[in-house]
Amino acid sequence: MKLWIKEMGLATSLGSFVHGCAAFRAGMQRPSVAPDYGAMSKGDLEPTPVTVHALGANTYGFQGVGRLVAIAVEAIRDLASRADLSALNARTGLYLALPDPEERGFTTGKDLDDEDPEEADARVGLLANRVVLPAFAAAGVKWWDGQVYANHGGNAAFAQALREAEEHLREGVVEDAVVLAVDSYCSPWTLELLRTELMLKTGDSPTGMIPGEAGAAVWLAPAPRQRPEGGEPAMAIRAFSLAAGDPAPRIQVERIRLEREEEEGEDQPPPQPEPPSGKALAQCVQAAVGALGQDAPPALVSDHDGQSFRAQEWGLLRVELSALDPRWGEALHWMPAISFGATGTASGALGAATAVRALQRGYAYAPSAVVLSTAETGERAAIHVTPL
Repeated sequence: MKLWIKEMGLATSLGSFVHGCAAFRAGMQRPSVAPDYGAMSKGDLEPTPVTVHALGANTYGFQGVGRLVAIAVEAIRDLASRADLSALNARTGLYLALPDPEERGFTTGKDLDDEDPEEADARVGLLANRVVLPAFAAAGVKWWDGQVYANHGGNAAFAQALREAEEHLREGVVEDAVVLAVDSYCSPWTLELLRTELMLKTGDSPTGMIPGEAGAAVWLAPAPRQRPEGGEPAMAIRAFSLAAGDPAPRIQVERIRLEREEEEGEDQPPPQPEPPSGKALAQCVQAAVGALGQDAPPALVSDHDGQSFRAQEWGLLRVELSALDPRWGEALHWMPAISFGATGTASGALGAATAVRALQRGYAYAPSAVVLSTAETGERAAIHVTPL
């Protein structure tokens, strides 16, 4: 089912949907030093500053849940500035893409000592309850008492939320849908977790990510029979595909270690994680786009954020796609993390926003775009964005 993108709202280190995407196209960045965190490396006498792509004054001083609420407020306000949200009602579904708070180093309570449920679904459900109502209230948007559905599949969470929204729209469960994706790697708790897991780009780890934060609010509806007239060209999500791939190497190693703990007294060789093959992501692209026919290949919008396993998969993906059709080797490619930093569960929505704006303004130099998502836990996704 083709989904009409009625409007989008965005909150990034470079600004709103219009300004942020224009700045990305111009290659701009607005990095800053994390004001309340420094990384201690071996031999350091004092903390080393850490670069982040934060929203600035909008999130300064906020951590954990409060920081996600602050980001969501800006995304909702940006959506409301271009769309009349009074049209939302009880038949509108709200689909969330949120991080698992445990994977960001905080709890859904008010301090780190609060205990959260052991199940990720339960933790994210609590997080959704703490984010949604305060965010809409602070944004000045009247809550419409619709159904709320939460997803937490890492970088693939936005695609998972789309899948759930599309299913409900197709079955008539809802009349329209708002997908809200929010994430931040910029809280001090999260930065420390990234450092201990060797995911953070520092002086002694040059291949890690530069943390960022972003929020996106996307208003979707079934594609109308006729294209809307007036304004900028209407955009749509033509198709999307999800598949299972290999988890990030560090997660594979941890899983192997836990399995071996049950085999007491046996000598085991060091864990050898499987390198990413690119095959699962290539299958997603092929399923979402289909055969190229006479058209030029879509632009590829990657969530590659500087981590080694993402770089490996990106290179192998290009090989896999070129084997399917040599024209894929000529496909344009964009990496929003270069300008916005790593944005986790918001990365898919941020990629879709840059694709939509490029197609609307005519500087995509491609007939459509495919947004690629690779979750560290193994999920892969491809979202095909086209003119309506």
